[in-house]
Amino acid sequence: MKWRNLFHYESYDRQIAKLHIFVELRRKRKSRAFLLAGATYNNLGDQAITYAQELFLKDKFGKENVLVVPDGLVAWFFKKYSHLLSDTDTYTFPGGGNMGDLYPTIEHQRQNSIKKLRNLFGTKARIIVFPQSLDFNSEKSVSKAKTVYSGSTVVARERRGKEFAQDVLEIKDSRLTPDIVLYLTGKIATGLVRQKKSVGLIARSDKEQVKSSINVDAQSIAQQLNSEVDSFDTVISESGMYTSRRRKRKIDKILNRISKNDLIITDRLHGMILAFISGVPVVAYDNATHKVRNTIKEWLESSGKVFLVSEDAPFDKDNFFEWYSHLNQEQIPNFDKSIYDVILDSYR
Repeated sequence: MKWRNLFHYESYDRQIAKLHIFVELRRKRKSRAFLLAGATYNNLGDQAITYAQELFLKDKFGKENVLVVPDGLVAWFFKKYSHLLSDTDTYTFPGGGNMGDLYPTIEHQRQNSIKKLRNLFGTKARIIVFPQSLDFNSEKSVSKAKTVYSGSTVVARERRGKEFAQDVLEIKDSRLTPDIVLYLTGKIATGLVRQKKSVGLIARSDKEQVKSSINVDAQSIAQQLNSEVDSFDTVISESGMYTSRRRKRKIDKILNRISKNDLIITDRLHGMILAFISGVPVVAYDNATHKVRNTIKEWLESSGKVFLVSEDAPFDKDNFFEWYSHLNQEQIPNFDKSIYDVILDSYR
């Protein structure tokens, strides 16, 4: 192999990722787990999903038996290394909120990859889509998804998603767990390192945004708490995150920023989850796909650490301060991570 052809005109991180794949695929492994299409783009929520999923797989299969293929290298991976793959391997795809019509590029790549695995191994291909929100709206996309996902395991992160997978997509093996980022609870360095009186505001401005009073409410809450508003986002300017090391650095950085605040106000699902695993109380505003509300109702409501604002429950200042005054600010919440074991039932 000509090394210059392997690395021609590519970023350093992308080169390292390619070299890692090249080396690891040549090691003899009895059973491997692949994470296909790990996020490289600038959404730290999706970066946290990839990181948490990789950690989960390494905990279950062993560190040396897990290989992450970044999203920008999937086509290259199948073209170069299909002959080194096996039907005894397990092929997983990232969780998130991109299974459906809302993010067609990601959906298209996942479906193409599943087709390639079916062409290689037929019904023997061991395929798992990690915890997702499902959002198919057209008959054409539903019909296509029925065909592509047939025989795969699809894990939903909300009950309505599991029901959609079963009843509409007719997927026989659908399962239910929380978003995989909650697996990081107690597993990464988060800390109550608050250095100033501040309220963190993480507000989205994309197609999942809904009209709300989040900005006005944040200013009002900060004023009442005699605090300043610290505005930032989990979508950053930097992308091209091809390695686990770089991914973890960015996640640690956002967790550190979150942990410095006394309260987080957000309409981003992973703004809420990253605050939750950091032990920072959250005022969470629902988004257009209702994944914020559904996650709270399904998995986080009993924790007492999250205050939901939605169309059915608009922000009420008195209710908020009643909730906030009874919080234990120094407590990192417990989260039963054994709930994720169902993802790999029958695969190990």
